[in-house]
Amino acid sequence: MGRRAASSGAAACSGDAQQLEPGAASTLRSVLGGPALVAAAVGVLGVVAAFCSQAGSVRQEGSAPAQPPPLQPLSAAARPDAGSSTAAAGVVPPMPEGLQTNWECAARCAAMTDGDKAVVERTLLQAGCDPECTRDGVLVDAAAVDAEAQALGMLKRCGVVQLKGGYDAELLGRVQRAIDTIAEKKSAYNKLVDRKQLHDGRFQVYLPFRAPFAERAAIGVSDLVLRVLDGYFDGRGFGIDHVSVLTSSSPSGNQSLHPDVPYFKGLTVSVHTALVDVTTEMGPTYFCPCTGEALRREDWPGSAAIKMTILKQKACFGPSFAPSFTSKGTVTIYDGAMFHQGLANGSGKDRPVLKLEVGAEGFPERRNYIQMAPSAGKKQTRLFREALGPPRMHHVQSKRS
Repeated sequence: MGRRAASSGAAACSGDAQQLEPGAASTLRSVLGGPALVAAAVGVLGVVAAFCSQAGSVRQEGSAPAQPPPLQPLSAAARPDAGSSTAAAGVVPPMPEGLQTNWECAARCAAMTDGDKAVVERTLLQAGCDPECTRDGVLVDAAAVDAEAQALGMLKRCGVVQLKGGYDAELLGRVQRAIDTIAEKKSAYNKLVDRKQLHDGRFQVYLPFRAPFAERAAIGVSDLVLRVLDGYFDGRGFGIDHVSVLTSSSPSGNQSLHPDVPYFKGLTVSVHTALVDVTTEMGPTYFCPCTGEALRREDWPGSAAIKMTILKQKACFGPSFAPSFTSKGTVTIYDGAMFHQGLANGSGKDRPVLKLEVGAEGFPERRNYIQMAPSAGKKQTRLFREALGPPRMHHVQSKRS
């Protein structure tokens, strides 16, 4: 979890958060309407409390700052050291670091009123996501007339979309043959292979900047994909971070749930092309939709709480899904801030994916993902970045222009 996420959690107990006036704690039950959701919301709000880094009054606009009741010294009988000859009568034991901050924040969270309903509901909506994301899936036919609008809407709403037929079949054949050629030349292959940055039976091979890989479409960015990325980055510049072939060997285990970047959504987007048909036994990618960091300041506390809850529970907070079948040539686009994991591959077959990551202008350098890459991989990545950088992977004309 990055420093930005930590600061966003702290906002829950800062002057920028909603006031939690004294009131009935049963309000939470009336908002959520069931013990299961109550428990889930309490977990989220508890994490918000744990995330607070400094105490502060919490107020609504136009109201005076609300002060929590002061901590009272423990009575001599109640103190853990009662009866000890070394304890001075009436002296409060040393306060553990962070205890008062968490206590004050939790006290406010427990005193929720009707005025706080919107805050709770927004947090739960962030966690639960649009039900269509898991109920109906995220697959869009690339040949559909409105494929761009469908894919962009799905990516913005769910954080992930799959474009069936998003990669030209003839081009994919040429690219696969070129990948096979790299593997045959052991000396060059070993200079590009990376086994440090991935784990649980995964490794990647950085692609060289030469034909056919030097074409934008060859690394997964067709004109349709480019327009979807352009819409998602909303006119901001973007370019390549790195490109490789990522392989999940068989057998391999489940990865831990993780985001690729612990910051805000819209900074890094992954574009993965299936190089083979992927079945459930081959360990597809498992997604927690809508768990990317919020963009609006007022949503930071809820978003940070959701992330911390997922990390603590090691499970999605709301609905989740993994594609039951992904056909060869399907392009999966997802925001790197969303929680996901590669599932175990027990099929007896390796699962290779053409892995492209695209970053907002300037972010690939700041992120420095390739810092642990082999020297040959770093060199090739810099050539890709020079050729396929901002404004839109050096592509100026599109249907949106």
